[in-house]
Amino acid sequence: KNLEAISAFYYAKVLEPFTWKAHIFPKYTCPVIVEQNGERIIKPMQFGLIPFFEKEEKPKKVFHNARSETLAEKPSFKKAYAETRCLIPVDFFFEYVKDENDKNVLLKFSEKNSKLMTAAGIYSTWKAPSGKLIDCFSMITKEPYPYVMKMGHDRSPLFLKEEFFGAWLENKKKETADLSMILGQFQDITFSF
Repeated sequence: KNLEAISAFYYAKVLEPFTWKAHIFPKYTCPVIVEQNGERIIKPMQFGLIPFFEKEEKPKKVFHNARSETLAEKPSFKKAYAETRCLIPVDFFFEYVKDENDKNVLLKFSEKNSKLMTAAGIYSTWKAPSGKLIDCFSMITKEPYPYVMKMGHDRSPLFLKEEFFGAWLENKKKETADLSMILGQFQDITFSF
C-alpha cells in the first residue's frame, strides 16, 4: 500500500512522506499508526523493539514479536504495553512451516478478499549510547488462527477489529484488564495463501 491509502483507511495524517520496502524484515523501516496530541499519524519505525535496558550501540536484544499472554509481565514490553501502542498495516505475512518431508516451506498468508489487516503493536523510542534515537516496534502475537495452525504454524499476528483501533491507540496509560479486553476482541480473518 502507499501512504495515501494508509492515511485514508486509518484517518491518519502523513507528517513527512517516506518510502519502505515491499517485504518487511526485522530492522526494516515501515509505516505504523500512532496517536500524538489526540491525532492519528503515520510514522516510520524500525521493526524490532529495542528494550530500554539495552546499552550496546548495536543492540543484542531486539524483539520483533511480543506474546499477548505475557505483555504485562515482561520488563521489555510492560511500559510500552501500558503507554505506547500502535497499529501495523499488513497486506500479508509469511511463516515457515514443515512439509511432509520435515523441510521448511515458506507460506504467504493474506486475507481471502485482499483486505488490509491491522496488527496490534507496541512501540518505544530507544536512545543509543551515541545519543541516536530510534523509533521501534514489536508486533503482538497470539495463539494461531485455526487456518494458520492447520497449515503448521504455532503463532499468528493479532489482528484488531476496526472498532477497537481508537481504544488501542489512546496515548495514555491504561490498565492491563482494559488492554486485555481489547486484545481479546481480535478480528476473525479468512485466510488464503
